[in-house]
Formats: sequence, C-alpha cells, structure tokens
Amino acid sequence: MAKDLRRLLNEKDNAHYGVMLVNRSTAEKMVGWAQRIIDFADGAVAS
Repeated sequence: MAKDLRRLLNEKDNAHYGVMLVNRSTAEKMVGWAQRIIDFADGAVAS
C-alpha cells in the first residue's frame, strides 16, 4: 500500500497542478494504484 501511495503522490502534482498532461497509460496506472489502496482499506475496515 505504501508503494502505491508513494507512486500516486509522485504523479499527483503533474496530474493536478502541472502544466504537463498525464498520458492515458499513466492515468490508468494511477487509477489501479488508487483502487488497490481503497480495496486494502475496505478490507481493513471490514475485519
């Protein structure tokens, strides 16, 4: 989970504030990383 969060935070500035656009491939990876974090959190709360 930490690895996915670190990846998301590294890309966040470009996606949100940057003048450079995030390409589709990177955006899809970011969604996957975020989904894994959400799935982990859901599992932790459900336990």
